[in-house]
Amino acid sequence: EDYSVVDVDAKNCFGSGDGMCPVGNDSFRLTATTKSTRRRLFVVLSVLGTVAIVAYASSGNYVGHAVAADRLNTNSRRRLSKVKKGPPEDGACEHDGEKVPCPEIGNSTDANANSEEEGAGKQEKAKVQEQQEGYTKISLRDGKKFKKLDQMKHDKSSFTQGLTYGNGKLFESTGLYGRSKVRQLDPETGAVIKSVDMDGIYFGEGMTYYGDNRLIQITWKKQKGFIYDADTLDVVSEFDFTTTKNEGWGITYDEYDRTFIVSDGSSYLHFWDEDAPGIDKEGRPKVQVMRQNGKPANELNELEFVDGKVIANVWYEDTLLVIDPKTGVCEKEYDFKSLWPKAERRHAGGDVLNGVSVSPEKGILYVTGKLWDKIYKIKLDGMDEEEASG
Repeated sequence: EDYSVVDVDAKNCFGSGDGMCPVGNDSFRLTATTKSTRRRLFVVLSVLGTVAIVAYASSGNYVGHAVAADRLNTNSRRRLSKVKKGPPEDGACEHDGEKVPCPEIGNSTDANANSEEEGAGKQEKAKVQEQQEGYTKISLRDGKKFKKLDQMKHDKSSFTQGLTYGNGKLFESTGLYGRSKVRQLDPETGAVIKSVDMDGIYFGEGMTYYGDNRLIQITWKKQKGFIYDADTLDVVSEFDFTTTKNEGWGITYDEYDRTFIVSDGSSYLHFWDEDAPGIDKEGRPKVQVMRQNGKPANELNELEFVDGKVIANVWYEDTLLVIDPKTGVCEKEYDFKSLWPKAERRHAGGDVLNGVSVSPEKGILYVTGKLWDKIYKIKLDGMDEEEASG
């Protein structure tokens, strides 16, 4: 192996064709001198972070591309490289652990074409998988994939924890100790029709409409739930419950299976029989929900049931997830940052997005948040054929 000099110059700018590449507001240049006209150059550079560069060079000067963890210091200069003579003797290179023909060095057009073909192949494979599994994937990278149709007033003192629709009325469960309430709202105007205070020892959480004009509500840390008459808001009965964290966050109802689906701030969904709320349903173990990035969907909060799928918002994220409750797969992840941008709502005293419910109109959802002065009516792209229930 021979050693050569790599000159990193952060003072100049790219664009003049002199071998400069920008990183943030700064730039760098790689200049290599070797004895071979075909070689592979590997450089690991650390300046206020880590810059990883893998480059192929065919002559004395090469423009490298890097991913910077931090901006290069404008006065920094580092000299370090290790140059390996020529390609492997067998003419093969490695890619994803497999031997493949080495690319023509210096021919970026072919490399880009191969990369584009590989990317298109992966996309096509993903589409086939989605079709086989019966859904179309939507990710946060897709940007705004919902339509804001209308909005109505909402009591901005409501620390919304649960939102649900049934029998021509919109119902709301609010939180905070000493301020938790169960309410009926006008589904057209958002006006409060009836409001009942909870005992001050309870922090109200999720609530859903179900069955014969009933509401079921869970509380945060007391492991206590309540059943209400939806007309009078009188407590009909109460029950104890356990979950992964022994907390209550969100609850919805699958009327086809007569099952309550419950979140507790973890990445798990629990399933309770309608006739025995608070106890995991026999033959229906809890399911862990996984995000599209492969990580557990922690802090699942308010829930709604829509045509066999669970729609969940995530605490402190402007995100709605569409989850297959049987598998825990996040089929769709909707970015809601543009619904009411954080900067605007903070100025108005609004907190996090929390509260999603079906409406009397097919495919239309109510969405609101804690201390929001408005409730939105929205429609999710890609859900046009799905019927709302619960």
